[in-house]
Amino acid sequence: MQTRFFSILLLVFGLWSFGTAAPSTFPPSGICLACDIASGLNVTDNAGGSATLNWAAVSGATSYEVEAQDEQNNPSTFHIETTVTGNSYVLTGLQAGVLYKFKVRTHCGGDKSDWSEWFFFTASGGNGGGTGGGGNGGGSGDCAIPSGLTASVSGGTATLNWAAVQGAVKYYIEVEDEQNNPSTFHLEDSTTSTTYALPGLQAGVLYKFKVRARCSSGQSDWSAWLFFNGSGGGNGGGGTGGDCVAPAGLTAALSGTSATLKWNGVSGAVQYDIEIEDEQNVPSNFHLEVSSVDTFYVVTGLQSGVLYKFKVRTRCAAGAQSDWSAWQYFNGTLGGPPGGGGTGGCAKPTNQFAVNITSNSALLTWDSVPGVISYSLEVERIQQGANPFQITTTVTTNSYLLTGLSPNTRYKFKVRANCSATTHSKWTGWRKFKTATNLVGNDDSALKSATADDRSSLTEVASATLRVWPNPAAHTTNVQIDGLGAQTATLRLYDLNGQLLLQQNIAPEQGSWNGQIQLSDLPNGIYLLHIGNEQQMQVRKLVVNKW
Repeated sequence: MQTRFFSILLLVFGLWSFGTAAPSTFPPSGICLACDIASGLNVTDNAGGSATLNWAAVSGATSYEVEAQDEQNNPSTFHIETTVTGNSYVLTGLQAGVLYKFKVRTHCGGDKSDWSEWFFFTASGGNGGGTGGGGNGGGSGDCAIPSGLTASVSGGTATLNWAAVQGAVKYYIEVEDEQNNPSTFHLEDSTTSTTYALPGLQAGVLYKFKVRARCSSGQSDWSAWLFFNGSGGGNGGGGTGGDCVAPAGLTAALSGTSATLKWNGVSGAVQYDIEIEDEQNVPSNFHLEVSSVDTFYVVTGLQSGVLYKFKVRTRCAAGAQSDWSAWQYFNGTLGGPPGGGGTGGCAKPTNQFAVNITSNSALLTWDSVPGVISYSLEVERIQQGANPFQITTTVTTNSYLLTGLSPNTRYKFKVRANCSATTHSKWTGWRKFKTATNLVGNDDSALKSATADDRSSLTEVASATLRVWPNPAAHTTNVQIDGLGAQTATLRLYDLNGQLLLQQNIAPEQGSWNGQIQLSDLPNGIYLLHIGNEQQMQVRKLVVNKW
């Protein structure tokens, strides 16, 4: 059975021979290839309940789809989908202090790109949510919005403060917990002071408050929300008494998709327990429980714009442990896709394909990048199922055999090149593919992972020579292969979704074969031509261009 692995493993180890005869420019200038994904997303003029969404213009774009929603509620209570011809859009109706996100998709005539990654931003200067407390309308007169909001918490009570507003005769306060949807803690009150005592808080819960000034000439808009944590005793597992105290001074410093979590050292501590969750999903789909003998911990794999929280507990000698600290909240880095942009001169991989697709597996391939030490790969299922499907892995070759897939299901993958421990390229765009309803062909056994011995024995196989001309072609193309050996081989033609379009057996005479492929029924586009037997496999890109 070892020889059954030959065709797939020659692809895995990069034995692609892209022909020496009949060279052609790829892609040809007349071909309509994939519409580029919008990049450079940013937000300007973020004030007064509106924000201008911007992105870099895409060459050949005829229009853009824009989708925006709030990230504060699940499901979102603010959702907009629209189409524009320019590379900006003014988004209105925003609430101050609320986290929003938007993404863009490019249209190039009849073609369209994948969506960009979400870009996250917090609205400022709007009219905040809430009802009561003097209404929720816009400000009037010359009454300024309160500023300098702060909150100090002690023993379940928070002291809320803000700067005095000239001419103010009263202030309206609104407070909610941010832990539940809808909120289970909601307070609306008024005061003539610039401070307010708020009792009844729970340890580790995230709260928010906003203030509006009332003057003789009218009232101001609401301030932006100020978020703060409840404090006090444990939050899941009490301490065991003694002098083992909970850590204080929790902070989080972000760098790309990682964060350095720190806290103050506790006298007598022998270890610290750390618990980390995302606050974006209910239940959380990011949860980590670890221990450290240091007063810091580096957490990785964070997503842009997502709200996370962590807490720490002290373990002292003789088995004693403290209560948990209050939760410390922090956001993933705003803007940009997960993983961040490239660093240095590490080139982004190109020509990513999913080939040899069956009902439960696919071979993911891309062109090698000079100077790389590894590639980072992300795979996701596009269609939602009962259980999330997401793979993040690192490989040292320019291919990956993906198994465990569901039949007749759409997936997508992207790749990044790593040139050193700190230098990497930008991510490629997502490449989508769909698994077969049934197995394609009869080569499923060749898709199983080979052992290290199998791989080392295959890397010395000599390569045949495959020529395809003309390429690009309109209605027919000629194919010639030499050095294939005397064994019967199979010719297959796939589209870029991995669907088998043509298959026929060929019998080389003295190791050579030539023939002609009819292309009249194929639409313009890029295809993959495979010819191989149990000894080796050759692959060519074939461009069909009838323009």
